[in-house]
Amino acid sequence: MTPYEKRMAKLMLKPYDILSKSEKIELIDYRYNFRREKISYEEFAMLCLANQELEFVYQGKTYEITNGLKSGRSFFWGTVYAGTGNHRKCTWEQEKNYDTTEELLDGVRINGKTIKDIWDDISFI
Repeated sequence: MTPYEKRMAKLMLKPYDILSKSEKIELIDYRYNFRREKISYEEFAMLCLANQELEFVYQGKTYEITNGLKSGRSFFWGTVYAGTGNHRKCTWEQEKNYDTTEELLDGVRINGKTIKDIWDDISFI
């Protein structure tokens, strides 16, 4: 077990309510990116607020969301891929600026729906 995995194992033993915000984000990131577990929409939102790069699959298409600061504003960079692995091909990209990450989460639409609306139908790579 790596030192990182040992740290995450210790964090998982602690009651979630007593973890600091950074520990929660670290643990959610571990579950999402390392263990590839399905996380809740609220946990997904926390990762977005922490400017994480996130990928998920919806209706057979892979979406990549990058949230970061650009000119003092949050931005959404969405990319849709067709195919898998090394054979993925970008089929659509969009960048849109928002004043806050919260506005980003409310404003991004996939097939006319928010990410929260489609969350139960999302899977992870």
